[in-house]
Amino acid sequence: MDYRSTRKVEIVHLNSQAPESDQVCVEEPLQLRLVGPPDGPTPIAVTLRTPGDDLDLVTGLLFTEGYIDKPDEIEDLSWGDPFDFNTLDVTLRYPLPSYLEPNGAPRFINSACGACSKTTLSQIASRSPVSEAALTVPRDLVVKLPDQLRLQQEIFDATGGIHGAGLFDCHGNPVVVKEDVGRHNALDKAIGWVFRNVLSPHTVLESSILCVSGRVGFEIVYKAARAQVSTIIAVSAASSMAIDLAGQLNMTLAGFTRSGESTIYCGEFRLR
Repeated sequence: MDYRSTRKVEIVHLNSQAPESDQVCVEEPLQLRLVGPPDGPTPIAVTLRTPGDDLDLVTGLLFTEGYIDKPDEIEDLSWGDPFDFNTLDVTLRYPLPSYLEPNGAPRFINSACGACSKTTLSQIASRSPVSEAALTVPRDLVVKLPDQLRLQQEIFDATGGIHGAGLFDCHGNPVVVKEDVGRHNALDKAIGWVFRNVLSPHTVLESSILCVSGRVGFEIVYKAARAQVSTIIAVSAASSMAIDLAGQLNMTLAGFTRSGESTIYCGEFRLR
């Protein structure tokens, strides 16, 4: 657990007047700047995140937001100058496609919403591949994954208030689990970690099951689809747009996965 991801605050319980200290998760802005031929550094986004795993976060965010298609398009990741843990400069090997060139003020991405930074829903859908994954998932594994995710959540143990996103293999073994104050950031961190640490990232992602600690909104399905993750298991509900997009893209989506039960919204054909 990164030392910057939590901090102590002074509190008083409702039924006690004695001051105490408690751990809370940290939320801070991270400015993302692109550096590359021919321009840079150009601010393109500010996201609110929990510090820690920032290189993974930015790698995953650039991929799921469509700025890159492969991790080797990133030449270098470096902290802002003067040294600043809340600014990351990303040097790309190639110029940005014209339709992705940043213009105007950098976008603001809050803790609750990732894909809302996109300009149109049609742009999102057009960049999401229809899943052809041959992955099958044991039904008894579906209800076990939230507990497996929970076992890996160190920051939640310390604070009781942070989202988790984990990628697991078809046997329930964790590939990677990440945490963040933003559920979409936690997923970007997990995807970015795979890109930065695995020799065949797309093969691993295609064969992984995503489990998230809260609800599933549109942006979670979109980001998973961009990474070719076909199956999403959630502890809480899914939104209507999330269900519609998952169905449109031939994905498997399950919610309310707890106490040995789960609600399958679409893609039951992958369950065995």
